[in-house]
Amino acid sequence: MRVLIVTRLSKAADESTSIERQREAVELWAKLHGHEIIGEAVDNGVSGATSPFDREGFGEWLTDAKAAEFDIVCAWKLDRFSRSVSEFLKLADWMTEHGKQIATTDGTVDTTTPQGRFFTVLLSAMAEWERAMVSMRATSSQAKLRSLGRVHGSTAPFGYKTVRRDDGAYLEIDPETAQIAREMVNKRLAGMSQRQLAKWLNEKGVPTKYGKQWRQTSVSAILGSYALIGQRTSKGRLVTDESGTPIQFGEPLISFEKFQELRAFEDAQEVRKGPLTGPSYLLRGLITCASCGLVMYRSARGKGQPYSYVCSSGVRMLPCEAPQRIRADAVEPMIEALFLDEMGERHVLEPVFVPGEDHSRALEQVQANIDRTRAEADAGLWEGHSEDYMKRLTALTAERTRLEALPQRPDRIEMQPTAQTYAEAWASADVEERRKLLANLEAAAWIYGDPEAPSVEPPPAGYADMVTPLTIRGGYKWLRVKWKRPENEEVVLPSS
Repeated sequence: MRVLIVTRLSKAADESTSIERQREAVELWAKLHGHEIIGEAVDNGVSGATSPFDREGFGEWLTDAKAAEFDIVCAWKLDRFSRSVSEFLKLADWMTEHGKQIATTDGTVDTTTPQGRFFTVLLSAMAEWERAMVSMRATSSQAKLRSLGRVHGSTAPFGYKTVRRDDGAYLEIDPETAQIAREMVNKRLAGMSQRQLAKWLNEKGVPTKYGKQWRQTSVSAILGSYALIGQRTSKGRLVTDESGTPIQFGEPLISFEKFQELRAFEDAQEVRKGPLTGPSYLLRGLITCASCGLVMYRSARGKGQPYSYVCSSGVRMLPCEAPQRIRADAVEPMIEALFLDEMGERHVLEPVFVPGEDHSRALEQVQANIDRTRAEADAGLWEGHSEDYMKRLTALTAERTRLEALPQRPDRIEMQPTAQTYAEAWASADVEERRKLLANLEAAAWIYGDPEAPSVEPPPAGYADMVTPLTIRGGYKWLRVKWKRPENEEVVLPSS
């Protein structure tokens, strides 16, 4: 009969399970049974969990066209076909349907009889169980390594290097890339955009950990990684021990306080940025149709033609008595002039993370100590003198009173001045960065179509608010614009 040799190997192994030894075993089996070998299906580096029909080597033989070329498929052992019961049964059904047989050189598989098929299923189940146990042992081993702060089979995060010791691999700070990572954090907190950071790194000749050019996405991945404080994530979750405490794989590159500041800064940037689904423009999300209160969107006439801001009532299918439309070259220069006239000499504000105060955990610990001390005394377990007991209880009670008197403040973002003026920042910024300068001051604009100046309510305290006409073809419209002035007019420049 015509025999097709089936060989498979998950990864490089010892000589006893190599592709060559598997092939030799099948060739010897075929010779002993008087069969003719007509071909070989080789799958090197393929997991036993992969379906035989999806394997590059074996799969191409499992077709109606190739089925006519062989009578038996033979492998060294059952698990060379598959380690999955369901996948092996699919293979057995296909073989039966096409009048083919399955065999192994150790004689454990014979699909020509009901009894043989029954034992084949049992053997396949054992193979699947063995694969599951191997996977479980591997998972358990990796969890054990993580609990010890060791790493296994992964590239070191940017800022670290993998160091081999007698008991395994560990992460240590790489002085050169760690300094780059710290500079990235400092520049980002100083207001540099992720796109500018990528450009700076590429100009500096610094490659990513994979040796490639930096992009905004790769910068974002570094700045959002827990590796900055020596911790890691797995499948999107922070790696912790059994008690839920994060495991330290290495020394932190930056302090935990600065890491919190960075995360809060990035969160604040995302809130201000808003969704961007098209080209950037100065007043995206900041300009409103005064007739209906809906945000106006950018409407381009054609390539090279000036775009306009248009009331979004039409695209949203919402009512508006007088939908407003204004050309960008009529409104943007006016807002720029008003903004720079009012704010040009003031210093740019930037969001700064200010950690709060939370003493609840310390209070809980002190209260637990008080309760435990009293319980020990009530149960007669206190071994010291009564004076010592009262002294300890008094000290604990005093500590509780002290903690209760301390202020409780949540983490917050404060806008603090930088050394750069708004005029300087505006001159060097692109369109999106200028929009962010306005957004950071809660700027807002409205377009009115009334022939007379609109009557508006007084602005909230601390806001600049003004109304001015805009000349358009056939008449004019009214623009109202406001933004938040710095609360502290007396600017204290940061120390250099």
